[in-house]
Amino acid sequence: PSTDELLGTLQSPKDGNVYVEISDLCGRKINSSQLSIDKGSNLLKLDLKNISRGIYFLYVSSNEKYLVKRFIKQ
Repeated sequence: PSTDELLGTLQSPKDGNVYVEISDLCGRKINSSQLSIDKGSNLLKLDLKNISRGIYFLYVSSNEKYLVKRFIKQ
């Protein structure tokens, strides 16, 4: 479970951009952003202070990959 921040590591085979979106269980978009990433390991840090408690989905997409993870905001 997360409180104020969601932290994760993202591996990338090359420099580029990823689109990050947080949505609730009903599919409503809560937050979205585009981030620049470097080749190799990247720290993904998202601010959750303005998001209510509950269960959410994190979507991360680039030209090569699409990732979906569920998380709980406490």
